[in-house]
Amino acid sequence: MRHLVVVGLALALSACGSGGINPIVKKGLDQINPFKDDPEPSSRPRGSGLSREKLEAQGIPVIRASLIGESGRNTLRAATANSGRVTHISQLGQSVTLQGAQIVATRGLGFDLLSVATQPFDPIAYPRPLLEWPVAVSRRYELPGTGVSGQIAAAVCTFTAGDASSVTILGKQHDGVLITESCATPDGLDFENLHLVEAETGSIWRSIQWIGPSMAQIDIQIVIPFVEEPEVPEDAPEENG
Repeated sequence: MRHLVVVGLALALSACGSGGINPIVKKGLDQINPFKDDPEPSSRPRGSGLSREKLEAQGIPVIRASLIGESGRNTLRAATANSGRVTHISQLGQSVTLQGAQIVATRGLGFDLLSVATQPFDPIAYPRPLLEWPVAVSRRYELPGTGVSGQIAAAVCTFTAGDASSVTILGKQHDGVLITESCATPDGLDFENLHLVEAETGSIWRSIQWIGPSMAQIDIQIVIPFVEEPEVPEDAPEENG
């Protein structure tokens, strides 16, 4: 399945132009498109208990995640937030930590991603309008290894815009642009990520990301995004009633 994702990216980018995707290519993409809409909530079995209304009423950031090649999705709710890094935990105790939409750590998945160091202008970690995105960014991935500090992968990632697309997440449609992220390390490790980016804000609603050479990519959907509360200066004047 992981290979199908990469093939899909190549087909989409090669078929993009002023006229959009070639109909023949689009038919092929529909069979392997990683952003193909999930079934609407009404088609899920009764009693599943998962609805946008319930989740929004709770006021807690929520994501849905699955490994490419697995059926079904896990719902993970935010448990902690530290300097913009939000750790979401499933009912089974698995966790995915996000900085913006960038996966910076996983736990309980097997060969976990230990940490990721990002740059302050990395648009995956720090959303900004698509027109303000840099051509490339650098990241430092820390992976399991035999040494004390594990295996370090220092990657340079470049962005390429594809077609407009949309995804429906728990009944809510999000429109955006498909962005392919091609990453490479000096020792020859290559991988690709795919993001559905809202052009005006840079918000990423769905993302397929690499978390290491020994794991399948993770497909992340942002159901209820984390919104960081603005800091109020200690000496801010009190409002008069």
